[in-house]
Amino acid sequence: MNMKQTFFALQKKLGFSASFVLTMGVTIGVFLAVAVLYYVTLLQPLSYQKQTNLFVLESKIQGHPRAPKVSMYPYPVVTDIYKHQTHLDSVAIVTYGDDILFSLPSKPTVNLAFATPEYFQLLDVEYELGTGLSSENTLESSTPEAVISYQLWQDKFNSNPDILGEKVMLDSVSYTIIGVTSEDFIEPQLYEVGLKTDVFLPWPFNSVPERARNSWSNFAPNLFVLSYKSNDSPVSFIESQLTSQVNERWKQEVIGRKSFEGMSLKMELKPLKDVVIGDGRDIYFVMLLGGIGLLLIASTNVLNLLISRLSEQSRSLAIRAALGANKWHLVKHLYSEVFTLMFASLVVSLLVASLLFSVIRGEMQLVFPRAQEVSVNGFTILIASLTAFILSILLTLLPSLSINYKKLKSVVQGSGKGSGIQVSAKARKFALIFEVFIASVISIFSIMYLWSALAVINAPTHFKIDDVTQVQLTYSSGDGITEEEFTSVIEQIQGELLSMAEVESVSNSSSPFNGFSGRSVTKVVNDERFTVRSKYIDDEYFTIIDQQLSAGRTFSATEVKEGALVAVINESFSESFGGPNSAINSLISMRDEQYQIVGVVKDIHLPKVEGQEFRIYRPAPEKNSNFIVQLKPGMTLEPQSILNLIDRVNPRFTLYKMTELKSLYNQATFFEIVTVVISTLLLVVILFLCAVGLYGVISYGVNLRSVEIGTKLAIGSSRLKMKLAIVKENSIHFAIGFLSSALIIGYLIWKQHITEFVVSVFISSFVVSSAALLAVVVCASYLPINNLLRKNILQIIKGE
Repeated sequence: MNMKQTFFALQKKLGFSASFVLTMGVTIGVFLAVAVLYYVTLLQPLSYQKQTNLFVLESKIQGHPRAPKVSMYPYPVVTDIYKHQTHLDSVAIVTYGDDILFSLPSKPTVNLAFATPEYFQLLDVEYELGTGLSSENTLESSTPEAVISYQLWQDKFNSNPDILGEKVMLDSVSYTIIGVTSEDFIEPQLYEVGLKTDVFLPWPFNSVPERARNSWSNFAPNLFVLSYKSNDSPVSFIESQLTSQVNERWKQEVIGRKSFEGMSLKMELKPLKDVVIGDGRDIYFVMLLGGIGLLLIASTNVLNLLISRLSEQSRSLAIRAALGANKWHLVKHLYSEVFTLMFASLVVSLLVASLLFSVIRGEMQLVFPRAQEVSVNGFTILIASLTAFILSILLTLLPSLSINYKKLKSVVQGSGKGSGIQVSAKARKFALIFEVFIASVISIFSIMYLWSALAVINAPTHFKIDDVTQVQLTYSSGDGITEEEFTSVIEQIQGELLSMAEVESVSNSSSPFNGFSGRSVTKVVNDERFTVRSKYIDDEYFTIIDQQLSAGRTFSATEVKEGALVAVINESFSESFGGPNSAINSLISMRDEQYQIVGVVKDIHLPKVEGQEFRIYRPAPEKNSNFIVQLKPGMTLEPQSILNLIDRVNPRFTLYKMTELKSLYNQATFFEIVTVVISTLLLVVILFLCAVGLYGVISYGVNLRSVEIGTKLAIGSSRLKMKLAIVKENSIHFAIGFLSSALIIGYLIWKQHITEFVVSVFISSFVVSSAALLAVVVCASYLPINNLLRKNILQIIKGE
């Protein structure tokens, strides 16, 4: 049969053809998307020429029981490494921030990176226009120049070819644009997944306060040292040398301070690629496993379609066999149909993959660190073609095994009795167990990830996030602004906010999601030291966010205004004093100042913060540009109304950001929200495909046994007994497939670090998955036998 004949034959079976193309096209497309994402993220080299020699030098705090696991540097340590290290060929330092671009009428907020010139050299940055930061820039002095991203150049400057030399105003500094990065430049996401820099500025202009720049005890998580190592020195040797060098200087600077006794800094060189990917490698494996599972189950379902198609064609195939066609000719006939349908499926799969890539690049950048690199390209087409070719071969050879050539030839001679095409009972049992096994593996993993993500999303915050909005201001201080003028403006703005009909109350504080900084605290009574998270607040803060008191009291308005040396701590910190009540009136020392603890509040829970941090709240000694605004129930706050309000008070100020606390919470749990969506979709799809596949296999088997079933009914067996027998038989196959998958997953979990939470999640996933799949098996068993038993006994025996 030539391709033209094959095409017309398939046109007559549009239902069969559409089922094949849509099933395989969509599942191959999903498989392509996850396979390419897996390859690009974990296996594909970074886009930098020196990528194998690029490392991020991390600083880990040692010798403290509550030391953070992430890399943190004091500012002077970073600059000291940059100036004095000799063990690496080249280093660049970079930190991140954001600000309002006052030089544009729309005053957009832009992301900033403050870097040394080596940053551009190490990453081999290419430019659409101009060049990178000048090598003449040093840590002590620098020219106010800027490199902007290609995207900012397009979006805010309309791709102006004469952009070089123009000025941009940021934080009262006028920078000259000297370059536009290439459209192909992919920035390594060191600080935050999905964060793209709009403007690159010289290091000395960073927003780190002057006091922190000279503090060897103030640790920050957003300072990075990018390094290049070309020599053959082992990484461990360089780490050891840098650790010794850094500690020698750092310990000299903090000597005599009890809060740092026994502590040290450990330098670790991590490959840049590992830093970019982060710790979420498991999710890519599970997604790939899910994609493969979907493809296998879909292929099994299509295999059933092809066998049914062969059964329909048994008469014409028998005639071909009688006329001299051998089995190979019949296989070629089947392959021509499979190949034609698979080619159409390939086109559909590329369209599906392209759509999924668009979603990943546009909506998933905060989840997948290399999302912008996935696309339909030569590699994608190659993988799609290989997948389609392999499946074409398998979907031709496997159905051909059901052809009994000798029996097929006898069909014509025997007046059409029999078909010569039949799937053996063993093959049907294997198909059923295989589908259940694959569906079980994917469903258990999906439910485990679903439960884990929901546990994070639904964890109580212990503070209010509904009807509360964070408002952040900024100002253009070209001629400077006095502290008295700043205080006056903030007080006026706070008063105007309170007068708005939508507003219930206002606090001149930052939200619970930010504003905390690391501090070292010492108990006066015994010199015991602690590392805590400290925050300045006013007297309205706890009331607005509804953070409950456990003991004592909060601050009064007078204490806030006078900057009284009083403090409120959280319950976790109070346990160090013997509990909330015992902590009241205790004295703690911080930066040579003694604070009296006057209250203890409930712990707050922030998404993805492991354990409970020690927290301390102090009266804000001066006004700041952050507000949290409690709205009246059902009311909303419009940015334009805030802008108008600010403009009436002082046009030099403007709105920097306005975000609902609910949105901040959703941003913090965005990865978990995406995990819930993906896990749920995967679970629903896998159960649906499994149900369709099992129904096809079981229905085929029931029809083959119609004579047996009819005979049993004729000799007195009840219809209910026959239904229960079919359900019981397939439930045994379900048990084999499901328990096999559960044992394998249980073993894999046992090999990993087991916690009580992991065990509980596995058990609940086991129960839910088994219940769902058992329901699928029971329904897939009941429906075919029920349909058969609706007929009378004679029709059943005749197979009518």
